[in-house]
Amino acid sequence: SGWFASRDITPLQLEGVLPWPERGGSLDMMQLKCTRKLLDFAGIAPAPLPEANSTLLGAWHVNTEVIGRYRFLLFLNDRTLYCLVGVIPATEITAHLPVIFRHLLASAMLKNGVDQAHIEQVAREYVDETITKTDSRRVLGNLNDLFNQMCFFLQDAIDANRPVDLPEIEDYLNRIPQRNLGGRLSLDAFKETLGAD
Repeated sequence: SGWFASRDITPLQLEGVLPWPERGGSLDMMQLKCTRKLLDFAGIAPAPLPEANSTLLGAWHVNTEVIGRYRFLLFLNDRTLYCLVGVIPATEITAHLPVIFRHLLASAMLKNGVDQAHIEQVAREYVDETITKTDSRRVLGNLNDLFNQMCFFLQDAIDANRPVDLPEIEDYLNRIPQRNLGGRLSLDAFKETLGAD
């Protein structure tokens, strides 16, 4: 567990990270757009794609890769291109994908100084979830670029028998200027969307 001290967690430990409201019938919800690789691995039949996602942050693309004894997950926000990096044992199925995502997002919002009002808004909007296939070549291109860089850093550390610092990798990926954001950093776009300084 020392290798992933800050992210080596099990789904049962993820409950209660934020005071997520009770489930309701909101039309706005968390949308995770999973690659075919992730859908096949998890045995998930994707839901129909909605016409739009009007939540504050919008939808997220997700990809996965097994490196060594761990399965790594990369969540990429469609609007800000902000990414979240997660890890679970390679033997575990991703039935708790939305729970893992909520934990990572909660940590990111707190780390980046998002105020309570915006945190509560995201929590309300992301109570319910839908898992769909990917639908944006533009975002998928960004996802693949960042995913390949993530895998390079992870494989390099594991081959060299060095501890893997997932928050450090996540911070690096979010500080790469993004052409699809006009050269801005995804970190800055994420914080601006959530009203953080």
